[in-house]
Amino acid sequence: MFSARPQLSIAPAAIVSWKKVSQGDPLAVSLDDVKTFVNRPIEDTFWDAEYTTFIKVAAAEIERVARIDLTAKTWVGTLPQFYDRIALNKRPFVTVDRLQYVAAATGEILDVDATIYQALPMHQLCGMLFLGDGLRWPNTALRMDAVRITVKSGFAVTKTDEAAGYPDLPDEIKHALLMTIAAMDNKRGDDTGGVRATTVYAMKNARGGSLIPPEAKSLIADYVYRWVTA
Repeated sequence: MFSARPQLSIAPAAIVSWKKVSQGDPLAVSLDDVKTFVNRPIEDTFWDAEYTTFIKVAAAEIERVARIDLTAKTWVGTLPQFYDRIALNKRPFVTVDRLQYVAAATGEILDVDATIYQALPMHQLCGMLFLGDGLRWPNTALRMDAVRITVKSGFAVTKTDEAAGYPDLPDEIKHALLMTIAAMDNKRGDDTGGVRATTVYAMKNARGGSLIPPEAKSLIADYVYRWVTA
């Protein structure tokens, strides 16, 4: 039988709707680094356009798999209201540039007083927005984008990024990116289509169509975002 006692219920976690509004250098590694890694002369510019595409595609795939930004990016997240704690799952979190809200009485978009909240780095390179102890958020209008959070995330790939406070791109991620680009360079879709013998080891260790080689996946394993739902 079901208990007649009141049941404990917990409101669902706030989900921020994110939109990318700007980014820095789109190349997480330089063309010269790629050419050196794949053993092509730096002076040879014939393949530059193709390698530029390889860098962008490989970086996008690693970002998708690990749920992490490899280059400097700025995002605007929206929420229907304020919460005491707001998870900022743009990784690696760098800073909150701006916090705004739509005023309940006037509909104006106003800045929140920076003295009433803190934006701090948390576990798994995420960030968290905290309301100050004993303080109150301003009243917001009843709309899905009543709260607007501008967040910077990503790694530094240029001196400008470093000056803006972005952390350096870890060596493991950079090497995994170069390995993925080299794998794409080696597999251009121009095979002859001939029948090849397949070993049991190869079948057991098939990549399943992933662009990222297994060795590169091992390198980024510690940076993959992990979460539990119930």
